[in-house]
Amino acid sequence: MIVEISGDLTLISVAFFRALELIDSGDTAVIRLTGADGNELAVMMPLRAATEMARSIATSDQSLSPKSRPETKD
Repeated sequence: MIVEISGDLTLISVAFFRALELIDSGDTAVIRLTGADGNELAVMMPLRAATEMARSIATSDQSLSPKSRPETKD
């Protein structure tokens, strides 16, 4: 599902990662995904940007799932 939030922000709802293809002699990544609605979509970006995104996710101190956050006492 693709939703345009505003003129400069579009939201893509993704359910699954499908595949990664490198094109342009390995300089460009095509990331194939399955949308929340079941349709396949792809995002094309420089490999450098995809690597930075993956590194940011892998090294994030924040939990990716609210359910896995430990409860804190105030």
